[in-house]
Amino acid sequence: MQTVQDILGKANYTYFRSVRKEELEESAASLAALLKESWLNDKNRESAEALLWRIQAKARALVYFEEGYNEDDFSRLISFAEQKGAAAEEKGYGNTAALLQNLGAFAREAQKIMSGAAAQAERVRTYDWQPASSSEAECREVAALFAQKLEAAEKFKEQPSPFGKEVSFPPVAEEMAGELEKVRAFAENRAEELRLKDDEGFFAANAEEIEGVSPWANAEYFPELSRGDRALANAVVLCTPFPDEAELFAVKNSSAALYRVYASSFAGRSGESIANFFSVMSRKNGDALIYGAEKLGGEAQGALLLAAVRFGRGGRKAFLVDPSGDRQVYSAALRAAGGGGLSAVDISFEYLSMPLYEETVALFEEKGMIRAEDGDYEYVRKNLPFIGFTGLNRAVSAFASGKDWRPAAAALSAERAPAAHKYLEKLPSQALFIDGGWGELSEDKTDDSRREFDYDDIRSVNPANVKKIVAGGFTVFEKIGLLVRYCTLAGDDVSSWQTMDKDIREARICEATVLVMRALGIGFDPEVAVLDELENKGAGGLCCDGGKRILFKRSCTLDYEWMIDSICHECYHAFQHMVEYGPWNDRYWTDFGVTKGRKAEWLVNTGKKYFSNTSSAAYLVQVVEAEARAFAKDCLRDSERVWHTVDFD
Repeated sequence: MQTVQDILGKANYTYFRSVRKEELEESAASLAALLKESWLNDKNRESAEALLWRIQAKARALVYFEEGYNEDDFSRLISFAEQKGAAAEEKGYGNTAALLQNLGAFAREAQKIMSGAAAQAERVRTYDWQPASSSEAECREVAALFAQKLEAAEKFKEQPSPFGKEVSFPPVAEEMAGELEKVRAFAENRAEELRLKDDEGFFAANAEEIEGVSPWANAEYFPELSRGDRALANAVVLCTPFPDEAELFAVKNSSAALYRVYASSFAGRSGESIANFFSVMSRKNGDALIYGAEKLGGEAQGALLLAAVRFGRGGRKAFLVDPSGDRQVYSAALRAAGGGGLSAVDISFEYLSMPLYEETVALFEEKGMIRAEDGDYEYVRKNLPFIGFTGLNRAVSAFASGKDWRPAAAALSAERAPAAHKYLEKLPSQALFIDGGWGELSEDKTDDSRREFDYDDIRSVNPANVKKIVAGGFTVFEKIGLLVRYCTLAGDDVSSWQTMDKDIREARICEATVLVMRALGIGFDPEVAVLDELENKGAGGLCCDGGKRILFKRSCTLDYEWMIDSICHECYHAFQHMVEYGPWNDRYWTDFGVTKGRKAEWLVNTGKKYFSNTSSAAYLVQVVEAEARAFAKDCLRDSERVWHTVDFD
């Protein structure tokens, strides 16, 4: 037979150690039966009653916390805690009253977090954790809600157990956080699943794979990639008024699946949606040919261009067609790239020109398509200026098939003429589109502006001395040579160059290069780097991306005379690029002695016939390299002659 102490002891042990509702309820029943006995003394009655309330509180707490945070269970728990807490306070059961008060506060805090959680969870999953929503937005909303609840649950972990450290009770906050995270992750994963499905659907509806439908896969003649100092980024703006010329170029310069995309498809789409479109294309290992970016307005244009540049930065190719003539798309892409944390080197442009006249008639004559003695050269000049490479391929193919190729070629050129002339109206120079052999079809644009020379940010040398050089009334050649000499040595003897601290020497190289670029009137400061090895193994210096990057080989920079010559040389390549691809400025003649004829020859050299083998004779005698060497020598010779006239501080 159990004694009172046996019953109390067992119940007390159960209270401290058990986390099973059934065991707690069994102990509560035994205590309730004990309290009905009339013979029970006051002391034992008080102990039994206080213990009963604590056990009942624990059982109700387990029901609420372990069985889904039900609103009814919460209400019963709070009602019990308030009623019995008041009774315990009245009867002097201080510990029990404090426990019930803490339990009520603990449960209320938990309820704030878990209120509505079950209903919200049912929006995205069934009872057996199957998807219940087909809306990405709804799933994102639920995921965000549960993320907020999860954050609150993490803070809730700091709350001690209402039953104290000695009483076994489940880690409510940890379990709560685990349940919340489970729903949050499910909602997020479902949203991502739906996003991918939507993105795949949008991509399938708005990206047309060109392979198999393009007539240019086997084309024999196509625009060649510009060489020289213009290594293209993977994201490149193709300047041409003819969509098929852009497609021909893209087909021939893409080794992956190529997709045709129209920018109008992105109107009204979010930046995230547009970025996701390119993510799908990247997963398919595809490249993009994008039309109509110049017509897309507002934020969508910036988002599209940024996504395309990032797509290229990630290793894929994005060809953006720009028929404007004044590089609208390229300018917008530069702004988008800068705003998105990318650099100017991540986006390039390429002017797609018509076939050279002399090469076209030579090809036609070689094929037997024309005869000089029949006056066919003039026929070609007059009737075929805008056939492009696509028309060239069609004409040769038609002739090979025994067809009269002339009417179709002439009709194509005539059909294209309005777009070509509209394009030429804004084009800085006709030579960027069609060479003078076809005739003078437009006047070159002019720009008389001058870039203000800024030297306030000079750090490696005395800005006051730079100012004396800039304002000293020197010729451009003298000025540039003086800047290079002063900025590299800062008044020290040449003998100090090789023993100079490496970081100081290279900082001066970089600063001298920037100042020469400014003196040449180039509208941007380059990224200058001194590297152990360059991409072109035979080179000691490189002008890349039209001067966006100027690179020097570290071992070569120890030779001072070579170094200052190389700075002038590589910066002049950037100047050549500016002259070639921009409007004419009379200062090119007045300051540098550069004529429009030389501009045209530079363009042919860099765009069509550049020899990149630095050890070859052809490399040395080509016009852009020969003139860069001459410019550097003129700068250094002329500056040496006037060096003593500068009163350096």
